[in-house]
Amino acid sequence: RKEPLHQMHIQKDGGLNPALARPSLREYLSSKENKAIMAVSAGNALEWYDFALFGFLAPELSQLFFPPMDSAVALMHTFLVFG
Repeated sequence: RKEPLHQMHIQKDGGLNPALARPSLREYLSSKENKAIMAVSAGNALEWYDFALFGFLAPELSQLFFPPMDSAVALMHTFLVFG
């Protein structure tokens, strides 16, 4: 069986030695595990996007949803209600 070049190690004499190659991550994970990792990564990215968007828009939300008062108090109310 011919090994892919990225899995072979170069020997001191310049030749490739497939016996020293480490298996790739795809060989360890099943397709079900790979799909689960991709789903978790996508969910994590969406959660961080949501967190950043809320942090960016929190001052505007505090002015829209709470009566005119001290801006710090309105911002704390925003974090308590929406956070």
